[in-house]
Amino acid sequence: MMATQETDAFDESAENWQSRKSARMRGRVLEAAVDWLVERGYAGFSVLALAEKAGVSRGALQHHFPTKGDLISAVIDHVVDRRIARFLADFGASATIVDDQPQQATAMYWDSVNSRDYAAYLELMVASRTDAELRECFEKGALRYDRAWIKEVAGSFPQWAGNEHRLQVASDFVAATHLGLLLLSTMPEERRRDVLAFTEDAVVGLYLGRDPRSGDDGKA
Repeated sequence: MMATQETDAFDESAENWQSRKSARMRGRVLEAAVDWLVERGYAGFSVLALAEKAGVSRGALQHHFPTKGDLISAVIDHVVDRRIARFLADFGASATIVDDQPQQATAMYWDSVNSRDYAAYLELMVASRTDAELRECFEKGALRYDRAWIKEVAGSFPQWAGNEHRLQVASDFVAATHLGLLLLSTMPEERRRDVLAFTEDAVVGLYLGRDPRSGDDGKA
């Protein structure tokens, strides 16, 4: 009986070790992929090139990511999950007055689009315009990200409850505005700050129930 228990414990320990080893390998490859995208863009991104950058064999990489599509999907999930987690952690650590939370969250979203993870995400987004295979992977990942983002934000801001449409409009507006600012790198800083301030005010208005199309201020 004792021998059986010891064997089971050994098998479980070996399985846990193998699982940790596998997770480390995946993380190493995904971080190398993010580095590649940030430093070089999507050009030349391949399983072989990435294996060399990560310092692993092609066979080991393909064991975890059998196809380039699998690898790209994993990279998208990796940067999206981490970006959401960091945003929520930063927001939870710094949010103070309830009425100011939408404004703080909008400012933090801008910080998040200036991150290394978003830079990698943006490289895939731009390249997907002319690459059909990449576009299919990217669009699926983007939809997963959008659903996860809305779910997490709705849980953090109770006033959005029951009005998912306003939340979606606010989210889409912020994402589109911040992406535009990121791409318009030549815009003078003063004008950029004005656009960011306007974006924050617009989100607060939506949060409070104002309809920008009708002039409704959300008050009974």
